Amino acid sequence: MSENNKLMVTFDKFKSELAGLAQYVDDARKGIDDIESAFQMSSEKFPEASGQLSMVSGDLENAANNIMELIENLVDENDKSKALVDELSALAQKLPEEDAKTAGGLTEKLDAVNTSMKTIMMDMFANTSFHDLSGQKLKKVISTLGTVEAKILEMACNVGVTTSELAPSDEKPSYADGKSEMHGQGDVDKILNDLMQKNLS
Repeated sequence: MSENNKLMVTFDKFKSELAGLAQYVDDARKGIDDIESAFQMSSEKFPEASGQLSMVSGDLENAANNIMELIENLVDENDKSKALVDELSALAQKLPEEDAKTAGGLTEKLDAVNTSMKTIMMDMFANTSFHDLSGQKLKKVISTLGTVEAKILEMACNVGVTTSELAPSDEKPSYADGKSEMHGQGDVDKILNDLMQKNLS
């Protein structure tokens, strides 16, 4: 084989290796883009989820407090009703025997209803404590989300994703040192096509 042919073969191998290297770089760039997209989505979604959970926790607490206030008002009214039943019972004893017996039976029924209603209200009051447990669980979830978010941002910084890349932006992403920009997909495709065409020619 002549020296010229050897040079051509060597050059063809060089072009082939260069094309493979360009493809490898392109695949790596796509992988970095995927990582950045995942970090950006996490940086947007975690605070949003944390904020929504905080709102839910606040809404639950407000609802529980309103329910407890309503029950307290009902208990007060129930106590007033109990006092009225006691007054009716006292008045019934002053009636003639037959009427007193009838009135006494009615006041006993009213008193039983009143007592039953108060028992139900006390049960309702006790059950509103659910918001304490739910609130504690939600706070733990919110805290966990905050920890995960911090870890993701830390990982993003470690792999070279800047904070500006994690925020929505129209600018192209840059490397961590801020000195060079990654080629766009069109540039990489053009280089690959040129190399492949030259390799085939």
